[in-house]
Amino acid sequence: MVLPAQFQLGLELTNIVNPIGQAISAFGSLALIDAIKKTGSDFITELKLASLIGRLRIDPVIKFHFREMVAVSDQSVISRYLDIILESGSGPTVQEALKNPALFSMVIQLSGLAFAHQEEFLANTIVDAIEKIVQESDGDVGVVPDYASLLGTIRACRQQTAAFRWAFLYEAAEEKIQQALGGPDNQLSKTHFKVRALPVAVLQGLLMWLQSLQNFPEHRLLHLRCNTGISTVVIWCHHILGLSLIIHIQRIEIRFGDAPYNVVVEESESQKAGVSLMDPLDPQEPLFMLEKIENSSGTSYEHRAEAYGYGAKYLQDANLSLQEVQSGAQWVINHSIRICGASRALDFNTHVLSPRYISEDRLLSAGRFLFALDHVTTPHIDESADLGEGIPRWQGLMSDFQWLALVAIVITFARIHGDDLVKCKEMPLAQNVLQRLPVELVRKCERSNSEVFLDLVGSFEILSFLLLGRHMFDDYVKHAVLVSAWGWSVFLDSIDYVDPFDVPVDTLRVLRGVPSRRGFRMNRIIDGPQNILMLPDLRSLSNSKLRVYSAPGVSRAEKGGILVGHNSDAFQVAQHFTYRHMHGPPTYTYGFRKMMEWTVKSSRLPHCKCDKPGLEISTSTSQYATSSARKIAAIDHVLEVNNAVFEMAAQPDATDASFQFSDLERVFASKDRTRYFVYVSDNPAARWLQLETLYSHCGPGNLAGGATDYYVGLVGQNTCVDCAVRNSELLPPNAVFLL
Repeated sequence: MVLPAQFQLGLELTNIVNPIGQAISAFGSLALIDAIKKTGSDFITELKLASLIGRLRIDPVIKFHFREMVAVSDQSVISRYLDIILESGSGPTVQEALKNPALFSMVIQLSGLAFAHQEEFLANTIVDAIEKIVQESDGDVGVVPDYASLLGTIRACRQQTAAFRWAFLYEAAEEKIQQALGGPDNQLSKTHFKVRALPVAVLQGLLMWLQSLQNFPEHRLLHLRCNTGISTVVIWCHHILGLSLIIHIQRIEIRFGDAPYNVVVEESESQKAGVSLMDPLDPQEPLFMLEKIENSSGTSYEHRAEAYGYGAKYLQDANLSLQEVQSGAQWVINHSIRICGASRALDFNTHVLSPRYISEDRLLSAGRFLFALDHVTTPHIDESADLGEGIPRWQGLMSDFQWLALVAIVITFARIHGDDLVKCKEMPLAQNVLQRLPVELVRKCERSNSEVFLDLVGSFEILSFLLLGRHMFDDYVKHAVLVSAWGWSVFLDSIDYVDPFDVPVDTLRVLRGVPSRRGFRMNRIIDGPQNILMLPDLRSLSNSKLRVYSAPGVSRAEKGGILVGHNSDAFQVAQHFTYRHMHGPPTYTYGFRKMMEWTVKSSRLPHCKCDKPGLEISTSTSQYATSSARKIAAIDHVLEVNNAVFEMAAQPDATDASFQFSDLERVFASKDRTRYFVYVSDNPAARWLQLETLYSHCGPGNLAGGATDYYVGLVGQNTCVDCAVRNSELLPPNAVFLL
């Protein structure tokens, strides 16, 4: 006589404590346990899960491919000056699983389930299932994994197995079901079968009885009733465990595998979801039944698709026809070019390098990538046309906001580094978050406006939304320079650039991997505590039209090391500066997210094309004296020649040594005080401190006379003063230029 499945499992779970010591010995040392803990998982929890689902046999085909794809581990450097790297591929959990069949079985099943469920709800459901099994078998409740540890294990498995393309398998199963139902245009296919989350009762029933099905294939049959999670049943039972199954949806039969069929899935209303374990010789009398569970936490679902073709899949899931998908994709790409394509006439001048504009080629490449197109027609842009017109409205299937959200996503992907775009094809992105994207960001893509546009920081938030899905909220990325989920990382590339002018304000980085430092893995890199220059440290250069502050003696500032700390789920990082003066502390710290925001807000004047010799920029502060002295002489010459137009904004104050500008600092302005020029030497540390001052203590809040616009222009160190002054007229009034 075969014992009830609950009793069998409960009996084995109660014996888990004894093998722990043997497992530790077999695994070599406590170093492995510590390494697993640093990745966020838990050694004991992994053993408990292995005892639950690790006894199931894995189909040889997927076993081979899964092992091949996840076995490789890699590291990516994100900065020359930071000891945080991106680790991708197998970590300690997967590396041990590759040597242990039970752990391998657990990892591959958990990885597949984690792709189809929200990790919090999956952890809750597994805990509930094990508690139910233990209670019915009078087992020891101490063997039930705690929620927090299980959640960490699920996340670790997801991160370390990100190389396996679960999206490809799920979409293939759903495509087969859809075609059997008559294709995407058939009303029968408008069912819930693409919702991948399993009902709680079905998930718990499979956890309890799948081993019985494998051990006694001729004497056991599993009957599932559900209208969601059908493709997950196919992946779990057929692809992972090698079982054959039949699906019945409105009298249509879809088969996976060859007879005998041990799993039967019948479409059923959600309130009737359940599982029955049956003996094929007596199908009228189920051995065990599990109906819809009342008061359960439930499972939650977030549909994900790979980045390549993401836009096309979204439109297809909105029930647009193939022709409508193609026309809609062309409109989205055309509109993105009209909004920020660099080929259109710029509002200031084509010589102003604004972070708003993106090359048309990059926008076209992003459009081809997102809509899986081989060719895109280059649009003819009518500058006089109303950019709000022409939004597709086929049968009301897509709202205006959804179309504009797709435009924002094209612009975002156009900012991704070229090499990264090729490598991130398999990145899983949430499809049901488009209507939750920040309204203020999406609406920036509605019309062409030189003052309102989706910049790099906005694109970072858009892509973070797509990657994080329901985990995304404003405060989570507000101070972040890197966010990571599903084994991928999105980050702003600002750490390695010495001078603010050189920071790339149109490039977003995307790499496979999780931020790691000395074995510890985190989900974010955020700004550490900041200590900024305060008004008592600054010299006011105020007048009736524009107020500007500068820090006397700031040219002597020095750039120190990068400070790194640990938060609950993030590394805290800040750049250290030293600026000695009589007021305030001598040290200051700025986070790289904040530093990136300053540079993104700033326009850039181009390198000059005159025949003046370029400067040889050194990395040593003391060696900036020669180039700085040369530029000071050039500034003084400009003031002498153009004394009718420009004048010094402030003279050294001989009565107060603490507020005295050094010989390598100058502040001058047009006589109508609409343009200011601040020079604090060629020392990058001084330029960063002055840039912070321009944004923290100058700007719209300090403007008089009702003015609301304020511009900051960055000038490269290899741009001569004459060209900088001449090109400054390309920006509107109320502009301050950091020479």
